[in-house]
Amino acid sequence: MSNAIAQSATERTFVAQSPENFDFAASVLRAANRQEKNNMKEKLTLNRSKLISSVCADFRDHNSSLFAKRNEAGEVVTPSLRLPPEHYSKVEKAVDDFITVQFNRVNHMNVISFVRRHIHVPAKQMFVERVINTGENSIGWKEQLCACHIQQGVVHRRMEDADKGNRLTNELQQQLQKQLNSLAVTEENIRSNMRELANAAAPAK
Repeated sequence: MSNAIAQSATERTFVAQSPENFDFAASVLRAANRQEKNNMKEKLTLNRSKLISSVCADFRDHNSSLFAKRNEAGEVVTPSLRLPPEHYSKVEKAVDDFITVQFNRVNHMNVISFVRRHIHVPAKQMFVERVINTGENSIGWKEQLCACHIQQGVVHRRMEDADKGNRLTNELQQQLQKQLNSLAVTEENIRSNMRELANAAAPAK
């Protein structure tokens, strides 16, 4: 993808900042983040061309004095929106490094499933292959406790919504209560392990 295409001319509200202080990695993360409403999923877009375009625009936003030059008529001169090669290469590297890290989260040791399906792309009058590799990784106790609390909140909200909508049948209530009981047991196990770690790390008296 060319530099000119990736850096589409878009006017924005600029905030002055030195190019040397720009955090490319943080910019990529902001562009990639697609957080789910219930916070149970970390959802990221890994479309390389879109990430590059977003980071280029972000870089221009934070360095307004270098970009968006205007002619006598007050119109933005498109070439002035293009990043110099030395900065554009940093954008590419930051995006590629980010994508590589996400790829490495699934490997031959933790992969548990593979899904392949056909996707229709009407705009191109064609079908493409879409593949999904799913992996599972162990996480720390603090993150597990946070996930447990989030999941408990999700179940409680589902129960409350069903109750308000007169859809809370005995069967559904029993099902949701069973989930809450299971989560309570899991929470206690997590807390027990956290206490053991804390005691082990405490200085001997």
